[in-house]
Amino acid sequence: MTRATQQGIVGTAGRRLVVVGVVLVLLPIGCGRGDELLTLRGHAEGLYGVAFSPDGGRLASASSDTRKGAVKIWDAANGRLLLTLQTGTEFVCFSPDGKRLATASGNPAEPSEIKIWNAATGQELLTLTGHTGKVTSVAFSPDGSRLASASIDHTVKIWDATKGQVLLTLPGKTAEFWCVTYSPDGKRLATASWDQSAGGIKIWDAATGEESLSIRAHAKPATCVAFSPDSKRVASASGDKTVKVWDASSGDELLTMPAHSVTVQSVAFSPDGKRLASGGYDGSRQAEAGLAKIWDATSGKELRALQGHQHAVNSVAFSPDGKQLATASLDKTVKLWDVSPK
Repeated sequence: MTRATQQGIVGTAGRRLVVVGVVLVLLPIGCGRGDELLTLRGHAEGLYGVAFSPDGGRLASASSDTRKGAVKIWDAANGRLLLTLQTGTEFVCFSPDGKRLATASGNPAEPSEIKIWNAATGQELLTLTGHTGKVTSVAFSPDGSRLASASIDHTVKIWDATKGQVLLTLPGKTAEFWCVTYSPDGKRLATASWDQSAGGIKIWDAATGEESLSIRAHAKPATCVAFSPDSKRVASASGDKTVKVWDASSGDELLTMPAHSVTVQSVAFSPDGKRLASGGYDGSRQAEAGLAKIWDATSGKELRALQGHQHAVNSVAFSPDGKQLATASLDKTVKLWDVSPK
């Protein structure tokens, strides 16, 4: 089960709040870098996941550390720490109604447990077991009734998110799955994987589990995949340094962006589908190591580079209104950025 902690906060007019662990340091306006709004500190290890609640009011962050709590839930407006879950995890997502949180954990050489929690109280609701290798990604269906999980055990599993029963198992044969996501219309699943010599993207029927499209998308592992809000496009990120956009029905390549200089770890569409965000690793120099970038999702033009992390950016997430971007990094911090269109 979990242990929850709660912290208070006091604001001061004319100053910006930055979270340092559970201590809030007040900095004069203008002391941030570029469009940086908040820096959230408190994790003892590097971060692999970040997610906004559907109403945009909370942020969940995930790391593999259990000493200080691997999952933390924050107030997205002021950085106040709301809840800490003492569970080892690297992956986290909110249910569509914001009432539940799904996490996945496990050593690569051991089976993983998937847990579903009450997102307000931290109460553990379900434990899902069945994968024989590390679970690399979890995603709720748009109606919240199902949960998809991807694993390096060469399978994707679909679970009843209320009862915890396995409903479908999607085989990857020799492929290790690194990411899974539902289309916003709930009809399809997309997966990112590494299969021998190619990073693959696959589209599946969410109801039957039948594979409908397979794309040899990248020269190195495909690390992340995301549907556009209208479910017509799929964006993929890869260790080959690129972000690509595909027609989700035909598999035609629409865009290729040379996104980061070492690897791309995460990609996300903005809620209006007009922009993409990517996170990755861009070199050994601390000032440039971890970058997030914003792209025009139609032309592929780079719109912004968000600099401030000291290590790789492993996860990016737009706020529901598209005005902010959350980034999670191996430098043990979450940053919140103003990315309002200019």
